[in-house]
Amino acid sequence: MAIWTEEELALLEERYPAPGKLPVELLARHGVRAVYAKAHKLGLLRIQANEWTDDDEALLRRAYVTFAPYPPSLLERHSRHCCHAQAARLGITDVVGRTLSPRTLARFQAELSPTDLAYMAGIIDGEGSIYYTTPGGRPRVEMCAVNTNKEVIDWLHDKVPGSCVYYRKPRQPTHKPSYIWYLRGALGVYDLVGLLLPHLIIKREAAQDAIAFIGNRYRSYLE
Repeated sequence: MAIWTEEELALLEERYPAPGKLPVELLARHGVRAVYAKAHKLGLLRIQANEWTDDDEALLRRAYVTFAPYPPSLLERHSRHCCHAQAARLGITDVVGRTLSPRTLARFQAELSPTDLAYMAGIIDGEGSIYYTTPGGRPRVEMCAVNTNKEVIDWLHDKVPGSCVYYRKPRQPTHKPSYIWYLRGALGVYDLVGLLLPHLIIKREAAQDAIAFIGNRYRSYLE
């Protein structure tokens, strides 16, 4: 654990809690968790969240009604967590009373050729996974693939809008860095898994379970 210097403490007090402006040198030396822990120990307070305007709420409602991602103009003023919380306060919920994010409801609409589907299914069968996770105690289905070849992961990212990629540092000096591709969002996973199902072999049963789970839970959005 690195020892905090007087200069670093002064820099933290000056720059915290402006979002996105934490000094890079502090993050590199201490890590994100340590920076926030030190700020909490020093009694530094976060800036108050921006007030919601009528225009903000109109953008929020439009995002939920159209199942579109939050617009950048809204995310510049409010975090995604704040958007979810405000939607709950406004009563913007689905038919069974849950507040669903636009990402959850976004459909997969990209066009994939038969060759693309076969190649993607091979990646998922060999290097990927279709699995359940329970953030906040609510089960959901996600897809991921891991590979040390960045071109493969970049190809998945380009072919699947709304997916994301993470970099994983090697744990041993002799290991290569790896790249992880994720697709989250129930209806997007449902659509893509349905397209890949005829081509899957090893992950076919997991794909069928995922389709059944999402189809039952989000039936009203799939009819």
